[in-house]
Amino acid sequence: MSCIRDRVEIYNASCESVKRTILIALKRKYSTYRYVDTALTSENVIKTLIKPYIWTLLLSTSLTIVIEPDVKGCKVTAQTKSQDFIGGDIFNFYNRYLNRLFGDINDNLQKNGPEIA
Repeated sequence: MSCIRDRVEIYNASCESVKRTILIALKRKYSTYRYVDTALTSENVIKTLIKPYIWTLLLSTSLTIVIEPDVKGCKVTAQTKSQDFIGGDIFNFYNRYLNRLFGDINDNLQKNGPEIA
């Protein structure tokens, strides 16, 4: 049984601009983790692994991001998924991963402009 968390945000920006912003965010390295093996698996899907630094025994978490057009601009759906034998998230790691990712996306779009489609 895996621990899965989802989050959806809609941006008033072109999907291409949002995708570039997401790829920039995924290059960041934090004090406790980094993103590794990031790949565009299709035109609108990005997959990566969240790899902790501190506890080498702590396993990586998969992150899948789907980018799709929406009437308001661009819809981004992100999902974290733990290893199969991790059934819970007592430290709230997975929601914090998503909060930081979407915070970085918001910051980058505000800083660089949304490039409205």
